[in-house]
Amino acid sequence: MVAQWWELLVEAACGKEVLPNMIQVGIEQAEKARIAAAERKRLADDFDQQHREAKKEWTAAKEVYGWDHSKTQLAALRLAELEKPGMAQWLLERALPGLEASVGLHEETLKALRLLALLTLQLTLLQRWRRAAEALQGPNHIDTIEASWHLAIQLHQAGAFQEAIDLFASIASRSSELRIF
Repeated sequence: MVAQWWELLVEAACGKEVLPNMIQVGIEQAEKARIAAAERKRLADDFDQQHREAKKEWTAAKEVYGWDHSKTQLAALRLAELEKPGMAQWLLERALPGLEASVGLHEETLKALRLLALLTLQLTLLQRWRRAAEALQGPNHIDTIEASWHLAIQLHQAGAFQEAIDLFASIASRSSELRIF
């Protein structure tokens, strides 16, 4: 910063027009900041609109069909994706059993399992997510690898070192692109 001012001072002493350049730079920086702020506001407004629509859909489905209907459970899943962690966990804990019972092993069930497993980091949920991903998408799919990775980390933290090592080795052997250093 000091060097810039020194350079500007030298240029001004040599007779160059420094002030217009400084003003132009300031204007450009202000314009960039305004554009970035407008984009942040647009994204926040879009998120708020999606959240309002998802909440309205869930509320309507709950009133019309009740909690035990798959439409309500799917609406709860969509809302959970947009909610804060505490509310998302509550919605998913209520919706997941019904989803599993009504639609079985399906993309939506897998999505609900993933969200709940990542929110709670419970070993049983991580194991269910991994088994569901493997059954639905195969052992080499990125979702299965992600579920295995999170499960291995939690197994390690729980002290199940050999299981974690075996799972990390399994991940590494199934994914030629993944390198563990």
